[in-house]
Amino acid sequence: MRAATELDVDAVGAIYQACTAALLARGIRQWDGRYPVQATAVDAVARGDLFLLVDGEATVGAVTLNDVAAAEYATIAWRTPEPALIIHALVIDPAGQGGGLGRAAMACCEGFARDRGFASVRLDAYPGNPAAIALYERLGYALRGHVHFGWKPAGHEAYAVYEKRL
Repeated sequence: MRAATELDVDAVGAIYQACTAALLARGIRQWDGRYPVQATAVDAVARGDLFLLVDGEATVGAVTLNDVAAAEYATIAWRTPEPALIIHALVIDPAGQGGGLGRAAMACCEGFARDRGFASVRLDAYPGNPAAIALYERLGYALRGHVHFGWKPAGHEAYAVYEKRL
């Protein structure tokens, strides 16, 4: 995993598009082309919290890591103290999915959190994405509740929130 730069936003934008298309093709409506998009990557690079998942020289995914939680997280009874590392928009290029890259990416995120003294990692996941839910639960993430994102596609606003103590 390495920090992304302005030179990486085109590649990340392409992965966002490919992932959105792959999800929609499987009937998973967690993303609809409004988020994440290339502008999401531009903003994250400007903040310094976009990271690339690389295999050699190839970019195989991306993730935004920071301690900025969605306002909806305030309704959740978390079990670890603040601050927590929040995982946003974790994507693996569809061409590389199913080969353990998601697990490797999560290990990188957890290592990042430990190195910076975070007590836990938190994330939200679309319940209609069974592969993502299964991955997080296999890795020891505990379901802490559900949030409602009103800006998500109609009928697909409910998200599960997870936490893992490090």
